[in-house]
Amino acid sequence: MTIDVTTSLAALLAGEELQLLRWPAQEDLRQELRSAGMPRLLVLDPEQAPPEEWDDLEDWIREPFDILEFEARKATLLARVRRVERRPRIDESGLLWVDHSWVAIPTRQLPIAQLLVDRLDNVVRRDELLALCDEAGLSDHAAALQAAVGRLERRFASVGLRLRSVRGRGYLLELDDSDSSDLRKIRTAN
Repeated sequence: MTIDVTTSLAALLAGEELQLLRWPAQEDLRQELRSAGMPRLLVLDPEQAPPEEWDDLEDWIREPFDILEFEARKATLLARVRRVERRPRIDESGLLWVDHSWVAIPTRQLPIAQLLVDRLDNVVRRDELLALCDEAGLSDHAAALQAAVGRLERRFASVGLRLRSVRGRGYLLELDDSDSSDLRKIRTAN
């Protein structure tokens, strides 16, 4: 089924925290929403080139578009929005936040936790962590690091993070998205 220009595009986004914009006609609003960190789905005319730059909170679709393509683009964008919103952060009090959940990180483990959070989805090498421990005045023995990481792993899991050991390299911290793939749900439903 193809959606045409007479269809109310706003109805397709009912209940979503997502703005649908005609591009480039609504470029000023696009920039305002971008500055405010609001997600945007741009609707382009058939011959219009997409913008040269966009961020994780933006996607585009060309008219006329198929409803399945629209739903897939919307689901992908909303999944990216949730991922951006869920990005972990450690506040000045030593609390690790993911969404509205938090866990206290012990002061002595904060340098390790901060590096892992800062490098989310990237392997942090063991030698980097050992050097960090040495700089922070913590034990730089491999067994002490392994024990600290083990304790952090349980704390991370309590707020939806997964810490994996990458054999022979280091550790990888990632969001535990095991049950939240909206795109997968749409593909299997249709």
